Amino acid sequence: MPVLDGLGVAQELRRRGSPIPILLVSALDDVAEQAHRLGAIGYLEKPFDLVTLLSTVGCYCTPCQR
Repeated sequence: MPVLDGLGVAQELRRRGSPIPILLVSALDDVAEQAHRLGAIGYLEKPFDLVTLLSTVGCYCTPCQR
């Protein structure tokens, strides 16, 4: 991305008070720490496979409660 990377986008969302769920995907060594600090719903460490991605996302996709 030309201005921010994914981590920067996540930080900016939190700075603005956005409650949007964030699933952090990173090859960084401290991805778990970064995810916790940002209040992310979870994280995936690269490399990962499609099955892992789909099952992780599926864990957090629930119908909206109104």
